[in-house]
Amino acid sequence: MKVLLTLFLLVGTLISSIAQDAITYNRGKAVEWSDFRGKPDMKAWASAMTATQIKMKATPKQSGVSLKVECVFIPSKSWVKPNHKDYVLLLHERGHFELRELYTRMLRKELKELKVTQRNAGRKIKRTYKKYHRKARRINKKYDKETDFSRNKTGQARWYTYIDEELQKYKAYTGTMLFLRY
Repeated sequence: MKVLLTLFLLVGTLISSIAQDAITYNRGKAVEWSDFRGKPDMKAWASAMTATQIKMKATPKQSGVSLKVECVFIPSKSWVKPNHKDYVLLLHERGHFELRELYTRMLRKELKELKVTQRNAGRKIKRTYKKYHRKARRINKKYDKETDFSRNKTGQARWYTYIDEELQKYKAYTGTMLFLRY
């Protein structure tokens, strides 16, 4: 029981900073400018900022761990400057959300394949989560660099293709619920 409580506390810390107004990724319902409700940073050089996160909730069970793993958009931390709300930039910002969803699917795949015991489950789950959190941050920085924040049309087109292809490749991992058996 002590191990199960430790697991819950370890994984619980992974989702503690997720805002209450989070919008779960849904391929059929894209975010709109009206979802960007945060206060714009007028001193920032960026025209917009998309806040996304991988949300994970662990529920220890007698025979394993039940996990709910979702990609979320955080409206209260996402913003766009007035007079910068054009469609090209919106598509670019949606790309950030879709990249986070891609890495959420990759995380689900690795978690599904993870071999855990009651003793090491918390540590392995947390390490795997952090790995994909870091990877998602890096790919989003690369995305901005190679698209010049939406201004490089050729780069942006390449990234749209890449994101669509990769989301298709990991389509089997769209389900948010996982169970890791000990």
